Amino acid sequence: GSPFFHCGRRADTGVDCIGLILLPAQALGLTTFEPENYSPTGFHSYLLACVDECCERVDLCQPGDVLLFAVRGHPSHLAYWTGENTIIHAHQKFDRVIEEPWSEVWSRCLLSIWRWKGLSPCSKQS
Repeated sequence: GSPFFHCGRRADTGVDCIGLILLPAQALGLTTFEPENYSPTGFHSYLLACVDECCERVDLCQPGDVLLFAVRGHPSHLAYWTGENTIIHAHQKFDRVIEEPWSEVWSRCLLSIWRWKGLSPCSKQS
């Protein structure tokens, strides 16, 4: 996957979790939202502002939904739900965008689920 880069907004040079969420949405014309530069430790309000500006809160996950995670009670991370029991996110520890299995750790940290405004849930065709 793309490299991890704090405040990054280019897939070739790197993205953070906000960039990973915003880049495709901006390319599709779903949002023009762009948070200002933010510090690695003071970004909690930007995460919530990002999803609140662009998405609507939902109760059940569908593929492509945005997951907001909390650490120590503060919004701390964003990821995409794939619908295949995995998430895609920009992971600072691995220094890149990765897909990884859903786990009990992620489940405990899940704060809320968000869907892009104006988009309906995906449905599989048989």
